[in-house]
Amino acid sequence: LLLDPGSTTVVESVVTMPIILMNSSIKMAKDVKLTFQINEPYNIEVVSLKNLNDLAAFNQGRRLFESMYDLRIYKGLSIRVGAISFRLLNNTSTLSFTSKIYADNMEPMSDNFDLQIVNGGVQYQLY
Repeated sequence: LLLDPGSTTVVESVVTMPIILMNSSIKMAKDVKLTFQINEPYNIEVVSLKNLNDLAAFNQGRRLFESMYDLRIYKGLSIRVGAISFRLLNNTSTLSFTSKIYADNMEPMSDNFDLQIVNGGVQYQLY
């Protein structure tokens, strides 16, 4: 998962976060699927999704999304899988996410990260 503050925008309180996957392995990644979860679902209002499925109806109490397509990502390339646009609620300035990437012949990879709004811009913290 590539977190790019320069590609994330904040316009009239709506944050648009691109979902970008990067293949830094030595082989092509096949049948790649991404899921990500917003860990504080009560602090967000989703405005729009692009190329992402909302899995909330099947996962009560969770804001869980998945990439719409199984992808092939060639060695050394980054691709934009989709985007999510949302508003932060309850005077929240930081939002926590968990992502998981699945691919053929690969152990799933998990990341936890925060998105923070600072001075009208965005910062990411991976942990």
